[in-house]
Amino acid sequence: MKDLVVLLGLILISGCKIDKDSKANKYLQSEAVALVAPTLVASNLVIDSVATLKASLSYPDVEIHYTSDGTAPDETSPEYTGPIKVTNPGVYSFKAYHPFLQSSEISTVTFYKSGIKVREVSMLNEINAKYPGNGVNTLIDNQKGSNSYSDGRWMGFDEDVVVELEMPSENKATKVIIGYMSATGAWIFSPAKITVWVSDDKQDYTQVGMVEIETEKKGDDTALKNVEIPINRTGKYFKIKIENLKEIPQWHDGKGTRAWHFIDEIIIDE
Repeated sequence: MKDLVVLLGLILISGCKIDKDSKANKYLQSEAVALVAPTLVASNLVIDSVATLKASLSYPDVEIHYTSDGTAPDETSPEYTGPIKVTNPGVYSFKAYHPFLQSSEISTVTFYKSGIKVREVSMLNEINAKYPGNGVNTLIDNQKGSNSYSDGRWMGFDEDVVVELEMPSENKATKVIIGYMSATGAWIFSPAKITVWVSDDKQDYTQVGMVEIETEKKGDDTALKNVEIPINRTGKYFKIKIENLKEIPQWHDGKGTRAWHFIDEIIIDE
């Protein structure tokens, strides 16, 4: 009988231990689960006067904190409580926190000022019929494209492109900003090279800037990117040549063929 009592006691103790361990495991498992990054929705990424930025994450007891200076947010950063009115260019970063879950990755969005108003834009080559966007004005309509290259805000090309921009008058420009997409799964690569010329009379052009862009590597994610070409020059006419990647890299299924490049916006910054 004594042996039976001892055996029952051991079973009860063991059962309690398993229950405690189970609770601990559940807690540890919840600690190991990370929140997804906040979803960001902006009314516009090119600011003419003001843009609205909203952040969201549908999960109970979540707090979202953010910064507007390009630094990484933490729990001491301002808490997001509602739509933000954005009037100045900059990088906004958001991170979600929860009492019992790991914090999220950072969601980031970059705002740009609209730049010098363009009087007229033209293209020396034909618009590609497959991906025409909304015509050549797509490049100066202050509308950045989404992750979908067929959203109507992108112009796609499989050849070099030459764009001419006419300003209302001579303007001092500090740089040219060009937005492009990288999506190697869709055979869309970064432009290979961009060159900028400036003229006062649309006859004699002077090269004022050039940049070569590094080609994507295997495994790179789809990304929306921007390149800035410093120019620091006064002019009324700007000519921009955007050269595509002539041959897709050997690691890609499309190796040896011409790549696509997609452009959403050209900004002449003061």
